[in-house]
Amino acid sequence: MRQGYFPLRSNVGDLLPIEAVELVDHAPDIDPAGITLQIIDSITSPAFEHHPKYSEFLPSKLTLPGGAFAPGDGLATFPAPTGAAPGPAGGVPFLFIAVSGPEATGRNFSRTLWIELRLKVAWRKGSDPVLGGILFGGYPYLPSYVTEAGETSANFGLPREIRVAWTGQHAEGFLDANSQITRQEMCSHSDAQALPIGRVEGTELRIRLADFPKVLLANDPVKERWGILVPYLFVYAHTEGARYAPEVPAGVLAVTQDPPPLHQSVLFPSLNDGTDAEKEQYRGTSANYVASLNERTGERFYMHTAASSVGGAVVSRSYPDHDEHFTSCYLDKGHLLRVVLAQSEEHARCLAGLRLRHAKPPAFRTSVNAPKQRAQATLRIYEVDPPAGASPVALDRDLARDKYCRLLGQWSASALEAAVSSDLPMRFTRTTASRVLALEFEAETEGHVNLSGLSLIQSAHVSVTPRPAMARRVRAMHFRMVGRDIAGDLARVGPRAFSLRVERQLAGQPAATILECDTLLDLIQSGARVRQYSSSLAEDVSDTLPGSFSVAEAQRRDKGWTRQETGNGLAGDFRGRVGPDGPEPDPDGRHGFRQVSAQETRSHHESIGDVQQWFLDALLSTSTATQLNPDNAKLARQGNGIWTPWNPLNETLNAAERNAIIADFTVSGQWNVNLPPLAQSLWNNAGAIASQAGTTISAATAADVTNASSITTLLTEIGNMGSVLGTAAIGNSMSAALLVSGVSVGVSPGFSGTQSAGPPSLTGSIGASVSANIAVPAVSHSTTLGDSGMIVRQGAMVDYAYNQSLSDSYQEGRSRTDYLRGRSARTARRRVYWQGEALDVITGTLPLGISLPATADYSYRTTDQSLRVTLGTGPGQSRDPALDFTTLDIWFDIDEEPVRDDY
Repeated sequence: MRQGYFPLRSNVGDLLPIEAVELVDHAPDIDPAGITLQIIDSITSPAFEHHPKYSEFLPSKLTLPGGAFAPGDGLATFPAPTGAAPGPAGGVPFLFIAVSGPEATGRNFSRTLWIELRLKVAWRKGSDPVLGGILFGGYPYLPSYVTEAGETSANFGLPREIRVAWTGQHAEGFLDANSQITRQEMCSHSDAQALPIGRVEGTELRIRLADFPKVLLANDPVKERWGILVPYLFVYAHTEGARYAPEVPAGVLAVTQDPPPLHQSVLFPSLNDGTDAEKEQYRGTSANYVASLNERTGERFYMHTAASSVGGAVVSRSYPDHDEHFTSCYLDKGHLLRVVLAQSEEHARCLAGLRLRHAKPPAFRTSVNAPKQRAQATLRIYEVDPPAGASPVALDRDLARDKYCRLLGQWSASALEAAVSSDLPMRFTRTTASRVLALEFEAETEGHVNLSGLSLIQSAHVSVTPRPAMARRVRAMHFRMVGRDIAGDLARVGPRAFSLRVERQLAGQPAATILECDTLLDLIQSGARVRQYSSSLAEDVSDTLPGSFSVAEAQRRDKGWTRQETGNGLAGDFRGRVGPDGPEPDPDGRHGFRQVSAQETRSHHESIGDVQQWFLDALLSTSTATQLNPDNAKLARQGNGIWTPWNPLNETLNAAERNAIIADFTVSGQWNVNLPPLAQSLWNNAGAIASQAGTTISAATAADVTNASSITTLLTEIGNMGSVLGTAAIGNSMSAALLVSGVSVGVSPGFSGTQSAGPPSLTGSIGASVSANIAVPAVSHSTTLGDSGMIVRQGAMVDYAYNQSLSDSYQEGRSRTDYLRGRSARTARRRVYWQGEALDVITGTLPLGISLPATADYSYRTTDQSLRVTLGTGPGQSRDPALDFTTLDIWFDIDEEPVRDDY
């Protein structure tokens, strides 16, 4: 079985906001009303810390020595995890999941319970949607016990099977196109854990949560139900990188006590008088201490879990004089307390030791079962590597005699006294890459074990050691270096001092050096298959000596036809226009080109007609109303806006109505004015003339011209007016003549003669007449209603156009350039990118072929051997990031074979 060991690699990138969640399906035995799916904006928000679902997964009341107790104030809370891997950050929306299932009655009923979800992730615009996996964690404060199969009953609220599925972007139509990864853990730890899925392109994931654990509701009698509680589930982006930091996140798998504290059980006091079968079923009761207090608000209980000392996640407490930390059950002398830990990163790290800090026992003022003194204990640390399918927290395991456990170190009680006031660094006798570690405290005195801090420490180097349950063969070691200016100088690797050494250590023998290099040239000559990809600058400098010159001669001849042709029926690449229903053919069914143009011109004219009132007033002041308008009352406007004569027989108007008609008449319509010659110079005198003329001709005479006497009177008045025109009204004969228009003079001579007895007589008569029209201003008024318009439409279409021309040209030239001196310099950069940044990359493969037999094998072999890679100054973060590697990754190709117990 081929495996990959990646002790430095990390693919956990930025956390991506979840924007939607959908319940796809669920098991028939689960009530949809008991399923809670909620998207919370930030893990630091009160909605997460004080979620009401926490109280539903804690016992509403526990029966303890001294009575029945309700949960203490602040117990059902969950402050934001600070030590989770790779560290949930605030401000990113995530998913909260809680499922309350049916009452737990059957042993295998949990495998039939499941829910399936669909998540949609919001992605940043302008970047590729590449998902890397999910990050989730349970509720670390649930009371539980270890079953006969080695499972924790509550499993910290996490399901024992998680399946993540997705569909490829280019696999539509295939029934089995979806890919999936399934994680099955019979015993989960209490910290955050990552489930990598590789590089997945898309924004949707389907997640199936199955095989539910048990949630304790009451302990006397024992009452449980199936359910899961996942307070946070994130989706993260895939980002290639390396993790090189001292502290390694870890979670608690279980806390057990040997022998089981059934005779003094705190969590299950009823078992003191129970049957042997009941005692056997619940003998794996957690060694977490449960304190019971009589407070002002009533009788309360508080749990002191080992998860509070790992990862920095601490439950808030309300009672005074107490800081939350792990407190074990009471230990007699010789009793064993086991705290089983697990690494919580996506890849197992190589560990060099741990740091531990003791705490003082809590002091309670009103405690019913107050903890006693702190116990003096010896500490032994084991790596636990059980075979596949076996639990690392099996109750029957004797760590000192178990062949799947290896001792990493032992510390006496006196040595642990230094851990009471400060962190005690505890280095292992050999490095280990095991995911599971077991801390075994053996009590030398009666009392409790109190821990306030516990953290794993990564090794500064990388080691491959034998596994108890697997025989290993290391085929090759690969390395990858990414950084600035690390491939430009063969005498070094980067600006800092760097060394890489690969050696094999075997007990009783000197270390065998396989690879040692301090420079890039050493790497190339070491036998490892090394490749370098440089992104450095290159400078090119050239000098021009005096007397240098250049001569260029060239001839060019261009001759040929140029033709342009467009129109219907021509061959070409015409695919038609693409519409909403697909490609659309050419309207006329032919492939070709057509040019069509259309033009429409419209004009509109509206007649309104108006004249300024001041000009009308000036005209009226020079003449009487009779001359301008003989009878204003005879004009009226109809409802349609047309001016017509007014018939006094049909309607009589009063003065106000007549004035309104006159006022409306004088400002509406279009006015035409006719003035005599030199009217401007005679304007002042014209008023007086018109006035005299108006007084001479009476209105009565002008109104009635059918009576002969009226005509005679009119002629007399005209004569009088003529005398006025010839006198002082004008004062100037020239001016008067200019006012006469159309003068006519008539002479009629006549003679008659008679002769009688007397002398003859002759008589004669002469008649003369003179007529003239007085030139006064003439004003006419017309009104035009309605609109006039014009529409012109033009169109043109060209189906074919052809243009052809012939060109014939010839060019010939010769040039010479003499150089006095010169220099040219050029700097070029070769770009090699790593995740969007121009960096140097060095890769290499070192063949090994080293066997590491399993330590649990029946044949005797030394267990003290390893393959170690010394990193020299190391790839960690320096004070100047420009002098450091962006990424230094080392991984191994390993073939593993499990050890069989049946031979």
